[in-house]
Amino acid sequence: AVPCCRFSHIEGILQRGFDPCFAGENAGRFFGTGIYFTDVAAKADSYVDAAVDGTRCLLLAEVCLGRLKTALRPMPRLDGTGYDAVLGEDVQHGGAMDHREYVVFRGEQVLPRYLLWY
Repeated sequence: AVPCCRFSHIEGILQRGFDPCFAGENAGRFFGTGIYFTDVAAKADSYVDAAVDGTRCLLLAEVCLGRLKTALRPMPRLDGTGYDAVLGEDVQHGGAMDHREYVVFRGEQVLPRYLLWY
């Protein structure tokens, strides 16, 4: 999964891990205050900003979803009570999103694996 995050946040994520308190501060919280991921690199790229030299970076991560709640429409009050993650479904699967989104509510559910520079 690829998180949707800013270039300036990469170093902090690598040093301290993911913190759901900062989640969605740039793009909203369709599925609650959690850590957002996608399995479509093009979607993640739309949230990435560039360094001064134009370099961009995606962080590829392993995400432990656990018990999954499926959301077919935005549900901004979700908090992980009774489930470990949310699957925001795409239009192709009956949902409202252009691409699937995965949301976890604890940083311990995420293991950063690779930085993809381009």
